[in-house]
Amino acid sequence: MKSQPLLIFFLTFLPSTLSAPNPTILSYRSLEKPPGISSTSHSGGETNYIITLKPTEKRPWSELLKSFGHANQPETVIAKSVRMYGLKLTPSEADKISKSPFVAGVQPDIDITVPADKISNINVDADTDDSASLSQPHHARRFTAGQGQGQGISVNPALAARAALKEQKDATWALQRISSGQKVEKRPDGKNRKYLYTYDPKTDVGTGVDVYIVDSGVDLKNSEFEGRAKQIYSLSNKYTEDQRGHGTHVAGIIGSKSFGVAKKVNLISVKILPARGENAALRQILEGIDKAIESHVNRRNEPGFVASIMNLSVGGRNPETAPLQILLTMAAAEGMHIVAAAGNERTDACRTFPAGWNRNIESLITVGNIDINDGLEVDSNFGECVDIFAPGTDILSVAVPKLAEKKKVVAMTGTSMAGPMVVGVMAGQALKHENLRKNPVAMKKHMIKEMTKKGIHNYKSSQGPDRILFRGD
Repeated sequence: MKSQPLLIFFLTFLPSTLSAPNPTILSYRSLEKPPGISSTSHSGGETNYIITLKPTEKRPWSELLKSFGHANQPETVIAKSVRMYGLKLTPSEADKISKSPFVAGVQPDIDITVPADKISNINVDADTDDSASLSQPHHARRFTAGQGQGQGISVNPALAARAALKEQKDATWALQRISSGQKVEKRPDGKNRKYLYTYDPKTDVGTGVDVYIVDSGVDLKNSEFEGRAKQIYSLSNKYTEDQRGHGTHVAGIIGSKSFGVAKKVNLISVKILPARGENAALRQILEGIDKAIESHVNRRNEPGFVASIMNLSVGGRNPETAPLQILLTMAAAEGMHIVAAAGNERTDACRTFPAGWNRNIESLITVGNIDINDGLEVDSNFGECVDIFAPGTDILSVAVPKLAEKKKVVAMTGTSMAGPMVVGVMAGQALKHENLRKNPVAMKKHMIKEMTKKGIHNYKSSQGPDRILFRGD
């Protein structure tokens, strides 16, 4: 007989050490499960469970194990920012532990389905010989309002008013879109790296901002990252490199020298995804995010620190993820900014995680995908839970050799590519606006009000808000 997984549980609590603003940490019971999604059944045998303790419980886990009658099991710490542990239990044992007065919640560990990455079928080398121009410096010059910006795009007066803007003449269409605020005309010659990106080298580059890339890993040695990339967590000591190429591509969109929005951010890899075709365990995702929170807390008072942003280009429709929502709520409460991809299931983003959690986590920003025609990408999720739409179709960025047949560049499509665009703009805004650096709620309001512009092609209200990312100041 199959028993239902346990989602039973705790009083709302708020740690006293959190920095303002302090969203409330939610109980398992109060977490809103996406509609239309059923729980997963488990057999009557032993399985791995995640135990979350109440914040008032301070005793060592070893002592609690004895009280559970499982003193012989190893001490498996999953998270410290919110105390979470792993235990192998039968459903009846899990039910008993869930009723303990010091336990906040018990649920089975689950596998999170990771969809295959979508490689775009475009000519990535139309304008270069095997992307050799990656090693070349970008062109830079001063310009004023009224001077051209390539492809018939005029310089935005507010943008041109800033002193000493840089021009990158070998940029992608996405970079031109977010800096010009206007629809990009596709080049008739098919060259995909001949668009123009303008940015302020003092603020838009995001110097001092830490970006946590919770993904498949990052190619730390790639010259595109200029020594600014490091890794703080890997789900396996055996495979620490990016075996998918997804995380490296995402990191490139955020902060590489050739494809990045914010070209000087610190790129911090949190490797929670295994090789292509394999699923990720919820426990490993929790461990990685907890490491990111720990790193942020340790870093935020160090000289030169500006802000922490977490990029989540992962997610899905698995329902039993209450501990993950609790941990992300803690991250936001500690002052981390969180950006999540809306997903690529052609469905309402409110039905997915973590995209739909912005109804509970006020500061979380969910990002959908538009194409070069400013239209909603066919696979992008949509709906009221999408806060911003950004370029995410045929996005060129850094590749790992395994993915791109030893080439340095690959094009991908998905909300996983759109989210990093928002992260890059946010990094620049954090550098420019000190009052937003440790205030995720205020940052989200600022991004929506000041960093977006209407213009979705054939817009329908059912798609979500008509907001396209535009770095407007």
